[in-house]
Amino acid sequence: MKEIHRTLHVGHEEMCGIKPRDKHIWDLTRISLPSIQSKSGRRRATRGTIDFTAISQPWLRELALTWARDTDPTATCLRDTVRVTAMASGRLAERPGAGTDPSRLGGADMDTVVDGVRAMRRGDGEVMARGSQRNMAHNWFNLLDFGRRTGLMNGVPTAFSRQRWHDIGHDDDEDNEGKAVPEPVIAQLDQHVNSLGAGTTYGRLTAAQIGQMFRIAYIVLRDTGRRPGEVCSLYGTCVKDGTDGPDLIWDNHKSKRHRRRLPIAEETATAIRAWLPVRATLDVPTESARYLFPADHAQPHMSSTSNFSKTLR
Repeated sequence: MKEIHRTLHVGHEEMCGIKPRDKHIWDLTRISLPSIQSKSGRRRATRGTIDFTAISQPWLRELALTWARDTDPTATCLRDTVRVTAMASGRLAERPGAGTDPSRLGGADMDTVVDGVRAMRRGDGEVMARGSQRNMAHNWFNLLDFGRRTGLMNGVPTAFSRQRWHDIGHDDDEDNEGKAVPEPVIAQLDQHVNSLGAGTTYGRLTAAQIGQMFRIAYIVLRDTGRRPGEVCSLYGTCVKDGTDGPDLIWDNHKSKRHRRRLPIAEETATAIRAWLPVRATLDVPTESARYLFPADHAQPHMSSTSNFSKTLR
């Protein structure tokens, strides 16, 4: 009787033009997913359902649905991605604003989600192995990267993105340290970002060049959590392609660890790259030739105290 009811229900939906992937609960027996093989080599049928309604925020649910429809993942990848996204949804629901307005998300919200990944449990209630947690984190960030690439997350602040300290299974160290700028401070600075450098003189740079340079320096500071001195000493070649997207190449002066790699958001990398053609035209001291943010007199790069911090204040 149950099978008859299911067959009639499926037939009615097909008659009404409702496709299996149009719904918020997917019946895997009706959806063609990439083949899965068992250890014996036989093809294994995919069964059960994928419930996107477990994701409470409409924007996040629609992101997950679009990703699933467009990328054609395996059943395992689909299950894991929806599972970790539902967990993230629950974590965001406990935050101020409940995560319903993506334009108000910030670094603290992402930290909460990653903490949730580290606490995820298996079906038997035991905490997941680190390898499984890393896989869940990969699925979560892969979904967000899809949203950034396709424009579905254009309204989401870059602060709501993966940071170096979000790695799963690695102890915190000097490379991971970074005191997040409080969200209210970021919000205020973002509202006045176009005034950064206004009224400031800087060597032979024009007012427009000064303004753009300090805006880019602030964006890097805001999005990466690096110390001001680490931002000011970046080389012009600091953005490199990494395994999962752009990386920032930076020097940890405090621990004397150079050429460290930090995954950054595509928007951050784009901002830096947009500055490079302008940077190439500047009339600056010869000592500054290698650096992203040149000095205003005979020294290697912008000073983090007399230039950068003073201008921000």
